[in-house]
Amino acid sequence: DKGNALQALEVFAELALQGGREAVDLVSACLEDEDPDIQSAAMETLPLITKHGDPYVIGAVSSRLGHREWSVRAAAVETLLDLCGRGCAPVLEAVRCLLSHSDWCIRRTAAEALEQLAEKGDRQSILAVSSLLQDPDKDV
Repeated sequence: DKGNALQALEVFAELALQGGREAVDLVSACLEDEDPDIQSAAMETLPLITKHGDPYVIGAVSSRLGHREWSVRAAAVETLLDLCGRGCAPVLEAVRCLLSHSDWCIRRTAAEALEQLAEKGDRQSILAVSSLLQDPDKDV
């Protein structure tokens, strides 16, 4: 039940030792839940229980950047900032790949995410975003 899952995630955030693999695995599994609220709550919890830069968690959260729900994509960006900060190469690569996604909403989110996740002057990100200047959808 959704209420129980959300409450459990709150408890994990308060009680789990940072970097404890069992807790990280349990919370990461919530990223696959069909409910966007549970996915977002899991992403809010992960930085509290995960060691900074954990590649497993960064990969799991990066996979949410292409989610159909805007709230999940936005939570993923915030979580990635908390997990690895600006300039994290694997995250930037994942985001740049989304700039060519078939869904204009995801392309737009990817561009906004690069603004937050890339270092100022990041040439690869600048070049990648410049391709959107030719995007046929005016909303991107």
